[in-house]
Amino acid sequence: MAGVRGFRDLREPNNQERQGLLQNQAPQGDYPILGYGMSIGTPEECRKESFWEMLKFIFCPFFVILSFILFITVVDIAIYFLTVFYDYDSEAFLEPTEDSLDTFGAKNPEKQHDYQVWRWVTPVVLHADLNHIFFNVLIQLILGFRLEPTVGTWRTAVVYILSGMGGVLFSSLVSTSLAVGASTAIFGIISAMIAWIIMNWSALEGNFYRTFTLVWLIILLFLNVLLGFVRFI
Repeated sequence: MAGVRGFRDLREPNNQERQGLLQNQAPQGDYPILGYGMSIGTPEECRKESFWEMLKFIFCPFFVILSFILFITVVDIAIYFLTVFYDYDSEAFLEPTEDSLDTFGAKNPEKQHDYQVWRWVTPVVLHADLNHIFFNVLIQLILGFRLEPTVGTWRTAVVYILSGMGGVLFSSLVSTSLAVGASTAIFGIISAMIAWIIMNWSALEGNFYRTFTLVWLIILLFLNVLLGFVRFI
């Protein structure tokens, strides 16, 4: 079971395996979605760790350079600063103008109807201001580095891209205003994590983090929906 990497139900454990799970509390390290899977270490080791190592342990314990989540995050940040340098709002700090976002491919139903098909994808990597990109990138890294090592790079990429495109489509159906942001792709990551836990529910019997993580993700999803009503991004 420790080698599970896909969206499929795990093999139902037999009686002997079930007893082993209950005794060992299903080690969380096997499933990054369910927990950090890292040893806290001795006090001496903790005192020696760098500030970077501390941040990595708290937010992204499964951080790796060669990953889709890091790649798309770097793309988000790079494109954000490109939009700022192209044309920025002089009354705000490092905030691109609507014209700049539109030029770089923000969701614009009128232009999408003129066969600018790239606008079904590009809005996902555009952001409206510093707060927007900071919080999207933060939650993207925290959740993405738990999903990707569990289900694999390609599945994570497909979930991210299709969720982002689906969000742009939905936004185009309900609103004619410009819209940008990776929020819909993040909804896809959260939904994929919830789906993985539900699909593997029976095989994760005895793992405390199964229920805890599911409840946490549902609450997070609900809070993000509420935020979407406050500010449509």
